Order: sequence, then structure tokens, then C-alpha cells
Amino acid sequence: MSRKYKNLRGFMPFYRQYTAQIIALGFAMLAASSLGMLYPWLMSQITIGITGKDSALMVSSALWFMLLIFAHHSFWFLWGKFAGNLNNRVAFDVKQRIIESFLNTKYAAAMKNTSGWYLERLNDDTAEVSAFLSNVMGTLVDLLTNVGFMIYVFILNWQCGIIFTLGVIILYCVQALKIRQNLKLLKNIKGFKEKSSSLFSEAAAGIKDIKTLGIKNQIEKGNNAVNNRLAKEQAKQITVSEFIDRIYGLVRYGIDTVLVLACALWLFPANQIEVVTILIIFNFKGSIYEMMGFFAKIKNLFVQGDYQAGRILEITNLQTAELETFGEQALTGFGIEIENLFFAYDDNIILKNISLAIPENACTAIIGYSGSGKTTLLNCLNKLLPVIRGAIKIGGTDINDVTEKSLRESIFTVNQEPFIFSDTILNNFRLVCPAATDRAIVEACMRANIHAEILAMPKGYETPINENSSNLSGGQKQRIAIARAILRNSRIIIFDEPASALDNDNSEKIMALIRSLAKTHTVIVVTHKLEDVKSFNHIVVFDRGQIAAYGAHPHLLSTCEVYRKLLNAPRAPLVNSSNF
Repeated sequence: MSRKYKNLRGFMPFYRQYTAQIIALGFAMLAASSLGMLYPWLMSQITIGITGKDSALMVSSALWFMLLIFAHHSFWFLWGKFAGNLNNRVAFDVKQRIIESFLNTKYAAAMKNTSGWYLERLNDDTAEVSAFLSNVMGTLVDLLTNVGFMIYVFILNWQCGIIFTLGVIILYCVQALKIRQNLKLLKNIKGFKEKSSSLFSEAAAGIKDIKTLGIKNQIEKGNNAVNNRLAKEQAKQITVSEFIDRIYGLVRYGIDTVLVLACALWLFPANQIEVVTILIIFNFKGSIYEMMGFFAKIKNLFVQGDYQAGRILEITNLQTAELETFGEQALTGFGIEIENLFFAYDDNIILKNISLAIPENACTAIIGYSGSGKTTLLNCLNKLLPVIRGAIKIGGTDINDVTEKSLRESIFTVNQEPFIFSDTILNNFRLVCPAATDRAIVEACMRANIHAEILAMPKGYETPINENSSNLSGGQKQRIAIARAILRNSRIIIFDEPASALDNDNSEKIMALIRSLAKTHTVIVVTHKLEDVKSFNHIVVFDRGQIAAYGAHPHLLSTCEVYRKLLNAPRAPLVNSSNF
């Protein structure tokens, strides 16, 4: 393999564990190609028998030819079976590796790419590259079969063999031009396919807002614009391919013309070729031209395979800086200490030297205007975002020194817009706590005040959740997420706007639940509903990435202007505009 196909070399480890299947595939390929190389000789014998009116030669050659075809296609069947199994296994391994790499990628790094960027690599590129080896071997079978025709032409008449050889070289150059042009266009097509997939995924996720905002035409227009560009690039690829194919056809006819003129004006008058030989050679010329097509196909498989393998390796061969890293210590305490924490995204400073102690077995409320840095702090606590400067310690242990298992089991976050998986309600609970009993799940739902509503659904706890949980209200999603937190029973529970989608009655019940959990858990609540947290002893006021004040309600009311403004400015629950 040429050194320039470095991506294909990097992809080869996916094949190494299937050495036995590759050997079986190679055996079937060699057997099929070896038998195929006997085609020209038997076909020539049939032609000689017909032209020489030799019935015995014609019949015996025809019978042997049929037997050869049966054996040839039997090995082709085995090849197809082995190739299909190999392709499926490699594709499974590649997809598994892509998903594994994606899940182990740092949150910020994963969010840099669109869903379409991942989906194109997971589906189209994986399907193409996983079939690379079997496709190359299959093409080699056809190629070697047709090489037999070329060799036999040289045996029949070396002058005709030279004419075909020169013609084949010209045809190869034409096909090489087609391959280069197709690769350039393929890169553009892949880009627009990724954009198209991303836009559709976005539309599916935001269908509710699209309808309520009355922006169907704008969304459709945006999708149509991308799909129109995609269609134009694909049409351009077809046009270029067809144009080069016409040139290829003209060259083939030119070779035929040169061959006819050589036979008519030179070889035949000089008695250097017989009529039957001319007939046999003209009968073989189609297979010789096909040989050129197989040469070009192999080159195309390497060129496009290397490109697509590179796209897959962008995910599977991530740099260390893009991967999550964890330590080796387990958490033993659950009080949180934040020391001089600093975080910035590009040139935008989000957190500025935050120092804060969040006590164990107590409830700490974090309040502030949208974009003040609250969500960024939560993401740093969850280790979704890196600590650029400063430190976060849990029970005295730096979170960078904690094992992934200990960190994830110790912290549970109920997001403002919780993600409910497209599965049954019951399995949504089993996913976060596989060992949970039905009774434990029901008790958690009862505490989260969602049990009765689940029972009222068509299939109760076995009710399937639609994609994007479109058959659940915002309040139902929040309470299911809160029930998951109760079920998991992590020692640190973070609530991001836990009552933003709830009515007053449910809000009061959830806040009472939170205060109850705080007796045995480290609880953090981010909220805009200050009435819910006035009774908390630990309230942190954020303002423009800094802590404006810290304390309890009466103290903050008299000392913190931001707190007074938030308390005295009733408003609908705000959504934090920060991406962090």
C-alpha cells in the first residue's frame, strides 16, 4: 500500500482480529480468479470449433466451459458470504469505536461538531470503509480474470497485444482524471450532506418552537437552500463523470479503429494474423477494456477509502487533549470547596476568581441574572468544562484526581431542560439505576409528585416516550428527572431551575422535597424564583462572573443590590443564555 494512503493504514487494526475470515476471503478470491483466467482459452477453443466446423471440439469445449462457470460462481458465492460477514463485523466494531470515542470526548470538544458531522461518519463513511478490503479483493478477482484475456491476446498476436497495452494506458489516464475530479467533488458533497443532516435533526428537535413561532417557511427555506446546493454538487459530479466517460468511450472506439486498420492494412496482408485469430481478439476486447475499468476501480477504492477512513479516524483517534481524563481516588467527603476558579471561552471571561465553600448536608442556592456564570459553574463542578485556573475540591480531593465512577456516582444534576430518553418511562429509571426495584421507582415518583400522572398515561410506566419527549409536558419532564435523582441517591444533587416549568402547588412540593434531601445530601439549587430560597441559610449571588454576596436572606436584602433587584422585579422564569 502506498505511503500516501496513511489513513487506510490507520484503519487496518479494525481488520486484524479477523485474520481467519480474511484468509478464507483470499482463498475464495484466488480460486475464483484462477478459474476465471481459463475463460479466454476455452472461449477461443469454442470459436475455433465454430469457424473450423469441428463439432467435437466445440461440444467438449462448451461442456468444460459450463463446468468452469459453475465452479467459478461457486467460489464467487463463498467470496460473497465471507465478504458480507467480514464487512458487518468490521462495521460493527467501527461504529462501536466511534460511539465510545464520542462518549469519552470532552464536552466542549464534542459540541464543536454538529450532529450531521457525526452521523455521516457513523453511517455512510463506516459502510464504505468497512467494505474496503472485500471490495478490493472482489475487484482483483475480476481484474485477474481479465488479465488472462490480455495475456492470451499476446499469445495469439503480439502486435495486437501492444496496441491494446498502449490503449489501456491511455484509458487508465482518463480514469485517473475522473477519480481526482470525483474526490474533489465528494468533499463538497460530504460537507453539504453533514449540513443537511444537522438542519433536519435541529428541525426535529425544535418542531414545537418552529410551529408555535410560525417559522415553518424560514426553516424550510434554509433546508431547501442547503439541499439545493447539495443537489447542484451531485449534479456537477454526474456531469463531470459523464463527460469523462464519453472521452473514455471515444478512446475505446479509437483503439478499435487502430486495431482494425492495423489488421486490414498491415497484419492481414502480411499473413501475420488469421481471420479466426482476429475474431477471437475482437471477441476478447470488451474484457480487456473491462480490465482497465477494474484497475481504475481499485485506484478509486484506495483514494476514496483513504479519504473516508480519515474522516472516521478524526473521531476514533482523538488527541489526548480532546479526551476526558480522571484520577484514581474515590470521594470520601461531599462538601465542596471552590478556590480562585477562573474560566474563559475564547476571549469571553465567564468566571473570575470564584472562591466558595458549599457545605455538606445543606442546601446552597445560587442566584443571579442570566449570563452571570451560574451554569458555567455547574458545568465545572460536573467536570464538563475544564478548570483553567484555580481548583474545585470535593471532600478535600481535587476533582481532577477523582475516578470517573466515583465522580459520576456522587453527583447527579437535574437540568432545567432534562433529557428524557426515547424509551419507556420505566426504562428511563432503570437506565440511571439498573438495580432499582419497581417499588423503589414508584416511591421515587411519589416523592417527586409524578406517580399519579404516570399511572394516568396509556400504558403507565410502560408508556413509550417519543423522540425529544414530545408527549411529556415541561413539568412532567422536570419531575421525572427529579425522581431519577431521588432513585440514584447521589450524595451531591444539583438542581438547575427545578421549578421553572411547575405550577405553584408542584413548586412548593418540590422545594419541600429539596429541603428534605438537604438533611442528608449536599444540595445546590440554581433558581430565579427567589421566594423559593428565602428560607435557605446559604445563598450565593452571582453578578457578571463574580460572587456579589453570600449569606442568608435578611443579610443579603440589606447588603446586596443585585439581590434586592432580583427579589423586587417579578418576572417569568428566565433561561440562562450562557452556552456553559
